[in-house]
Amino acid sequence: MTISLRYEGAKSLFKTLERIQSPDERKALLESIGAYGVSTTQQHFLDQETAEGIKWRPSRRAITKGGKTLTKSTRLVTSFVYQASAALVEWGTNVKYAAIHQWGGEIRPKNSRYLAFMGDNGGMVFAKKVTIPARPFLGISKLEENGINKIAENWLEGIAQ
Repeated sequence: MTISLRYEGAKSLFKTLERIQSPDERKALLESIGAYGVSTTQQHFLDQETAEGIKWRPSRRAITKGGKTLTKSTRLVTSFVYQASAALVEWGTNVKYAAIHQWGGEIRPKNSRYLAFMGDNGGMVFAKKVTIPARPFLGISKLEENGINKIAENWLEGIAQ
């Protein structure tokens, strides 16, 4: 499973793309936007908040042992990549557990009566279900949208010279 973000907003960006005749140039612009999107997504992990600036609910591990929520191993935060073509850009991750953290939800056992996992104190915990709160990391704030538009404007100025 993959979760990704396709940036299809910002009318001014599409007007910019229409002005760029070369597919290679359009792709290069969208690659710049994809790199920016990955960077801002990773910043959400550093800030521990959504694109809109809403703080994530801290994880039990972060509260009891310190550190940051969703960054115990940094596997998720470092897994983001982008793909761009002359027509679209998207960024996201193929880490399986990303979706449950983005949208939240319940985890229930599939092949047994209980989930079994290591607790905060090092002992085993058995539970019929675990509820994971949503901690959205994908998204584009108004500030980030302005950043994307600025990338497009700078790109146009660069190829116009």
